[in-house]
Amino acid sequence: MSKGKTWYKSRRKAYIPIATNNLIICCGKETEKNYFDGVVEFFKEKKENILLRFFIIVDAVDPLNMAKNVSAITAEVQQQNNCIMNNVWVLFDKDDFLPENFNNAISKIYSLSDNSTKFHALWSNQCFELWLLLNFINLQSSIDREDYIDKLNKYLKVKYKKNDKNIFKNVMNSGGNIEKAIAYSKALINESITPSNNDPATKVYEFFEYFNKYLNL
Repeated sequence: MSKGKTWYKSRRKAYIPIATNNLIICCGKETEKNYFDGVVEFFKEKKENILLRFFIIVDAVDPLNMAKNVSAITAEVQQQNNCIMNNVWVLFDKDDFLPENFNNAISKIYSLSDNSTKFHALWSNQCFELWLLLNFINLQSSIDREDYIDKLNKYLKVKYKKNDKNIFKNVMNSGGNIEKAIAYSKALINESITPSNNDPATKVYEFFEYFNKYLNL
């Protein structure tokens, strides 16, 4: 069995602390939401993780407007569910948006954190597919967004589709390795330059690194 399948099928029990309400806000209508729907389902399958709660919202606008909407979306979800979000994970891509739009969005999201809620900017430059590809290879050079799809098709056992509701399972069942993806992603981050110039790079790994404390990836 591949390491990817091992991680997906069986992990030793871990202690999950009280107060782990998580809001995931996705810029993409399909890919990111479908992927994290799969991640959440995996967490739910673990009886020891029943204290984890996730709420997934789509806000398909440009990064800066997305960042401006985060506070209102968070407040609405908290009110509807009568709880405080301990973490708000905001996913968005550089794509073709202007550098200042992208960079300012990241700064704004980080500035929202307070004593009760931590806000995380899970940005990707250029696109979320970079995170998926890093589950398989250590990509270190910038490529066109179209090339991400071609490369993913070489590693996935099924053809990659943005509207694939089983994308998380497909990545893991094709030998995707979360632990390697975290390591590869961290190595790509260059704090000495702006995120818009850090290509390729993704902060999606921070979500999995956070839960690694409890799941021992």
